[in-house]
Amino acid sequence: MNFDTLAQQFTQFYYSVFSVRQQRVTLINNYMPQCNAVYNGRLYKDHAGLNQLFSARFALGDLQINPTSICACPAGDAVMINVLGNLVEQTGLRAIFSQSFLLVGDGAGNFSIMSDIFAIEMLPEVQQQQMQ
Repeated sequence: MNFDTLAQQFTQFYYSVFSVRQQRVTLINNYMPQCNAVYNGRLYKDHAGLNQLFSARFALGDLQINPTSICACPAGDAVMINVLGNLVEQTGLRAIFSQSFLLVGDGAGNFSIMSDIFAIEMLPEVQQQQMQ
């Protein structure tokens, strides 16, 4: 299996869904039931925690997401995918982000998200104006 291709395909799928606020909660189906997610230092456990995160805590609207670096690190039947990038919220707010996923394989070529660490930093207004 080519893990770099897996990483590219996974991130393309994940961010195409994540970028639409109304669809974010559907990503829960791609996480293992006993998953952990950390968003800006706060832990969310299992599907109930993800539901809280995607439906209430992550308040940004629709996003334009641009991964600038994607790296896959295989480990047996698992793969760690690290993503760096920037995003623009529908109101024009800009941010940079880092996200790491641990995907666990089922032996048949399917992967589920076991853990997800996501950090986002909104850019100061001065930097936002310079990026326009």
